[in-house]
Amino acid sequence: MKQRIIEVCPALPMFQYFGTDRAQVIVVVDVLRASTTICTAFDYGAEKVIPVAAVEEAVDYHNKGYFVAGERGGIKLDFADAGNSPFEMMTDEIKGKTVVLTTTNGTQAIQMACGKNLTVIGAFINLTILKNWLLQRSEDVLVLCAGWKNLIGLEDVIFAGALAESLAQEGNFLMNSDETFMAYDLWQLAKYDIQAYISKFSHTKRLVSIGQDESIEYCFKIGVSGSLPFWNNGALQKYIF
Repeated sequence: MKQRIIEVCPALPMFQYFGTDRAQVIVVVDVLRASTTICTAFDYGAEKVIPVAAVEEAVDYHNKGYFVAGERGGIKLDFADAGNSPFEMMTDEIKGKTVVLTTTNGTQAIQMACGKNLTVIGAFINLTILKNWLLQRSEDVLVLCAGWKNLIGLEDVIFAGALAESLAQEGNFLMNSDETFMAYDLWQLAKYDIQAYISKFSHTKRLVSIGQDESIEYCFKIGVSGSLPFWNNGALQKYIF
């Protein structure tokens, strides 16, 4: 089996520099909280998730009767049915429905990645199923970290490090870029006490300051989701194994 490469793009403006002629899966991650919310929506029966970048587009979907979840700066949009918390997806209301999601960072990252390669959603909560799926494939892997307003978010970087570690240990994956080594090394600092480590993160503090901290601990639970969302024809769907 050929050796595969795992790379990490730690901030959205850097994505343009990660082009390759090799086959590649792009893993979009926004731990706090879009990718966690998306995985949870599928865990609770959503049929599709449509990520939209613009608030105006989300309003249009809402006016058409869609269930819309959305936030800016962590605060629920006033017209939306839900904010951007995985706990708000834990409801029978979304079962069998299409959920439209717009967020400050995560949906921008998805829109940036989709259509360029096979694109999937990663989070700590679906890390196990994501890792096992990637190990069975043949493409290289690029982790695209959503971060915060074009800057680095350490929560996404340590996820990338956790994924890189597990793929390198269990598969024929090579870590050969500084960005991947950075993510891997930060994960080594974080993994033995994740809750203590994340307390220093700016996004953790931001969510606490606006009273949106109830789901933070859940967002760092490893492998509790059985959903692998992937991009298909303009929406995210749950991969059927």
